[in-house]
Formats: sequence, structure tokens, C-alpha cells
Amino acid sequence: MLNYALRAVLGDHVDQKGSIVLPEKLQFDFSHGKPILPDDLRKIEYIVNKQIEDMLDVYASETSLSAAKRILGLRAVFGEIYPDPVRVVSIGRKVEELLTDPDNKEWLSISTELCGGSNIT
Repeated sequence: MLNYALRAVLGDHVDQKGSIVLPEKLQFDFSHGKPILPDDLRKIEYIVNKQIEDMLDVYASETSLSAAKRILGLRAVFGEIYPDPVRVVSIGRKVEELLTDPDNKEWLSISTELCGGSNIT
């Protein structure tokens, strides 16, 4: 959700570079090249909090890497090597729905990512 919000507010140039997700902390490394303005930070926080408040379902499904890469708006960590098949995690829409119509522009408005680690769903 944070990756999606960062890109929605700061632009498509933002790329996740890594992360640490633990019960006691979150570290999310990303490229942007300059400090985040206070107004932009508030917008990012709003988007993430809104997704949480909306209690959107989290879906995960395994599919072929080539099929996953066709989903419009899909995010992946630059330089990460993903297995084939790969796990896809999406917020608010079932992965199977995304795969049946991968070019749907609506997918740009949701968080969908390749999973290269231990996301818990």
C-alpha cells in the first residue's frame, strides 16, 4: 500500500529498492531523489490510511511470471529475481480478476505487486 501511495503522489519514477517488515518496525527503501514535501507526506499517509480504513481485502495467488508481468500497474522491486511461477499480491481485487483482463486501466488505481519475500496474507 505504501509503494502504491508513494507512486500515486510522487510519480511513476518512484521504485522500491528494498524493505524490512517486522512486527516492531517497517523500513521501506525507495528512489525519489529529493526530500518529500510535508503536503506530499500528508497525501501519502491519507492514501495508506484510507485503504486500511476501507478494510480492503488482500489477495495473493501464484501464477506464471509472464502472465503476472502483463498486469497493468504491477510493481516489482528493481533488480529482484522472481521465481516462475511467482506470487502476486493485490489489495482490493482478486489476482485472478486482474489476470483475466490484464490491460484494464482500473488496475492502475490499486496496489498490485510481485512478492519476492515473506508478505503475510
